[in-house]
Amino acid sequence: GTLAAIKRAQSFLRESRYYIKLDISKYFASIDRNTLLEILQRKLKDARLLKLITRIVWNPPDEERGLPIGNMTSQFFANVYMDPFDHFVKETLKQRHYIRYMDDFVVFTDDRSGIRGLLDRMKAYLNDELGLKVKENGVVINTPMHGLGFLGVRIFPSTVRLHRKNLTRCLRKIRLREREYSRGQIDEERLVLSVSSIVAHMAQFNTLTLRKRVMGSRPMVPTG
Repeated sequence: GTLAAIKRAQSFLRESRYYIKLDISKYFASIDRNTLLEILQRKLKDARLLKLITRIVWNPPDEERGLPIGNMTSQFFANVYMDPFDHFVKETLKQRHYIRYMDDFVVFTDDRSGIRGLLDRMKAYLNDELGLKVKENGVVINTPMHGLGFLGVRIFPSTVRLHRKNLTRCLRKIRLREREYSRGQIDEERLVLSVSSIVAHMAQFNTLTLRKRVMGSRPMVPTG
């Protein structure tokens, strides 16, 4: 899950001097359906299953690129689509410290002089083999001390902080549950369980001061 990916990224950050993060432009809309099916055919040998998958992939049938966002099968296919790139980075480029979550990926390295060549080869593979392009201004090259923005948090070697927009989202959810409670739409038990769940999520990151401030007027909910 995302928490495991964040912890792994932090581990790599502690062991490396630099990182390279790439952001793919319009990922779901750019997936080539023929290429996706070729990748799946190399992995699956059941003819009936492949026939069913082909029908799913080619829906709607008049577009050669793109998968519907939000569809569970689309998320699975989108993850599979990047599998050849994973092998390329690890086996051809020999990058052991590499992590990907869907289309969000980072390479960690100590070789400053090789960063540009590494970046060029990754971008070329994405374009030539998968038909994917990196966003303009979608490349971040930095050092661990500046932190790594990844999966809604900012990761440092010794701490992990929630991005401000995710903090705002958590606080908005808490206020929504409180409004539902005041209107009689949910009972106190549901309110406490819901808010406690949100606070528990926040507690996985460096948010203790914020949690104490936010929950100061809500004594029924622990700060985590």
